[in-house]
Amino acid sequence: EDFRGSGLGLSSVQSIVSTVGGRVALESTPDVGTTVTIWFPVVQKLVAESVRLPAKTVPRGNGRLVVVDDEPAIRHLVSRYLVAAGCEAVELQDGQAALEYLEQHSSTVQVVLTDLVMPHMSGQDLASRIADRWPHIAVMFMSGTPNVLEGRREAWASSPVFAKPLDLPEVARRVAATLKSAVPLLMVAGLLLGCQPNLRTSSKNPRTLRVSVAGR
Repeated sequence: EDFRGSGLGLSSVQSIVSTVGGRVALESTPDVGTTVTIWFPVVQKLVAESVRLPAKTVPRGNGRLVVVDDEPAIRHLVSRYLVAAGCEAVELQDGQAALEYLEQHSSTVQVVLTDLVMPHMSGQDLASRIADRWPHIAVMFMSGTPNVLEGRREAWASSPVFAKPLDLPEVARRVAATLKSAVPLLMVAGLLLGCQPNLRTSSKNPRTLRVSVAGR
C-alpha cells in the first residue's frame, strides 16, 4: 500500500519554523487549492558551511549506533556529527532496513536513533520490535512532532525524544552517556550467560570500541 502520510506534516512545519523564530500562514479556497506562506527572520551573518564540534564541551562516544530517518540529508548530518564525536554510525532509510541490519549485527549495536514519522513503519513500531527482540539496544527518538509519543509503551517510555531541528551537541551528549553505560552491561550479560565478551578497538577508528559476545 502506498504511503499516504500521517497528517503530521503541517504540525512539523509549524514546530520547526516557530523554533527558528518564523511563522506560517495558510490560505485555502475550495476547489482551487491551498497556499502556504512561511516567513523566516533575516539572518544577520552567514552560518558556517560545516558543522563543527565544540572540542571541550561535547563528550566523546565509543560504540556503534544506527541512525534511521527517511530524509537522507537529516540522517547524514546527524551521522556525520556523531562520527566526529567518536561514534561509529550506520545510516538506514527506514524501519525495515533497520530490522534487517540488526538481524545480522545486533550484537555490535548499542543505540538506535530513529525518526518517529516514516513511511511503512513508524519509529514507535520499530522501537517496539527492538525492545521485544534486542532489549540490550537503547532506542532514542527524533521528531518534528515529539508529542506523538503520548501513551507509548512502558518498555521504552524513558527513551529521550529530540525535537527537530536537532540540538546536535545535546544528542551527542545523550548518545555518549548511553554508549558509556552499554559496555559494562554487555560484560555483565556475557558473564551471566557463560560467555566471554570480546573487546577490541576498531582498525578504522581507534576511538571506537567493538564488543562481541560469543557462547562457549
